[in-house]
Amino acid sequence: MSRKNRTGGVPAATPAGRAAAVQTAQRRRRIRLTAACIAAAAALLAVLAMALAATGFYARWATAVTVGDIKVSAATYSCYFSKAYAEISSVFSMTGGESLESYYDEATGSDWRDLVKGQADAAIQSDYAVAAEAQKAGWTLQPEDQAAVEEETALIKSMAESDGYADADSYLAATVGAGCNLDTYQKFVETVKLAESYRNAYRTGLTFDQSEIQAAYEASPETFDMATFRSFYYAGSGQEQAEKAASKVTDEASFAQMARDYASADEQQTYADDGATLQTMLVSRLNEGNRAWLTDPARAYGDVGTVAYKDAGYFILFYIGLNQDEAARDQAVEERLREQTYEQWTAQLTEDYPLKRHWFGMAGIAQ
Repeated sequence: MSRKNRTGGVPAATPAGRAAAVQTAQRRRRIRLTAACIAAAAALLAVLAMALAATGFYARWATAVTVGDIKVSAATYSCYFSKAYAEISSVFSMTGGESLESYYDEATGSDWRDLVKGQADAAIQSDYAVAAEAQKAGWTLQPEDQAAVEEETALIKSMAESDGYADADSYLAATVGAGCNLDTYQKFVETVKLAESYRNAYRTGLTFDQSEIQAAYEASPETFDMATFRSFYYAGSGQEQAEKAASKVTDEASFAQMARDYASADEQQTYADDGATLQTMLVSRLNEGNRAWLTDPARAYGDVGTVAYKDAGYFILFYIGLNQDEAARDQAVEERLREQTYEQWTAQLTEDYPLKRHWFGMAGIAQ
């Protein structure tokens, strides 16, 4: 009867046991060898990745995002990231708050990097979508845009020299990100300028006939009605003072004279011209008090009134009429139509050119 060892196997003293022990040892050696090879390969890949990152090859080759089917490299993304960082930092600085790096949104768990990447994403998606449409339309960089690109690259070279860098490539790698060299940066500026140029061309090229303008006005007259009036802001006055000044007005000429009589010393030059008090504005853009007074259905030419403003003074108003200048009104309607059509176009581009991040290319952005 055979004896079993404590593990339930065949004792090693038997031939079968010795064979099993040899096989087990061989399996263990293979496992250790495989593990060592995997570890060595991983270390080699890590060293290679570090070397490629240091040279910038990785950033220029790896795709950070795609816009539709257009690939944007990590190096180019760094250009947009740097631009967005500068813009947002400027806003933080002007508002007198904390630094951008201190930003953290507890509700979403996002920090300053996420904020900057969000703006960079939006800019990339817009620029590359518009640039693609420009190319389809045969639109190229205009001479003034090409000059701006050359001026920008010349500035980079000058800054690199003044800051003691060997060349523009090393300056950009240090200040913008690994992989960003002068060629990458120049193409980035060209894309930005091409998109800006085509946006402007598309928007200004939108025209509408009179029937479209009239239909838009009739659909929302309160948005486009224009008031023509004379206005003088009597700063620091109370109601009694404002009404006393208003009582001196009998016509438009006397209104202009009243403004000069009650203007501060600093304002005398402003009101020297009788036309300084004359205004034509969209009713929708008037402050609430002035809008209510000027659009009163009982209002008639020559009416004079006073309207309090933020407890800081009074407006003295002389009513002339609504829509006295139909050409100006139509121009405002056309501008609104142009803006709406442009917004619809850009919204459609966002759908036609979706942005997608790629983790491999995004891995090294502002870590």
